[in-house]
Amino acid sequence: MGSERKLRLLLVGDCAPLLEAVLLQKSDLHVAVEKVALPADVIAIFRRGASLADFDAVVVDPAFREADAFDGISALRQALPSMPIIVVTDSLPRRRIMEARQRGAAGFITTKLRAAALMKAIRLAIISAKPPVFRLP
Repeated sequence: MGSERKLRLLLVGDCAPLLEAVLLQKSDLHVAVEKVALPADVIAIFRRGASLADFDAVVVDPAFREADAFDGISALRQALPSMPIIVVTDSLPRRRIMEARQRGAAGFITTKLRAAALMKAIRLAIISAKPPVFRLP
């Protein structure tokens, strides 16, 4: 894992401090994080000039304090159509998982994983969310 480039994540919601602590506890995970409270804060970062190339994914806690967390996922998907949006939660009913997927979430990961497994799951969700690139000879 030592040769992997640093993964750049935007963490949204109440779990952001906990998730940041888990991810940053091991220096060999090669991760940089920025924390925000709400999806609107993510959109504001890009309106202020951030590029999609500045981040690899937005990681969302669906328990953030907003009227409907899944409206936030929809807003992120509309504003950032090519950015992987990953939901990290300790539990979410199956119907809510399906709703978040319909609104644009690329994947779901449990917070009960150890740091290395959590990073691997995030990397896999990012890879699976991006369309494959085919080059013709």
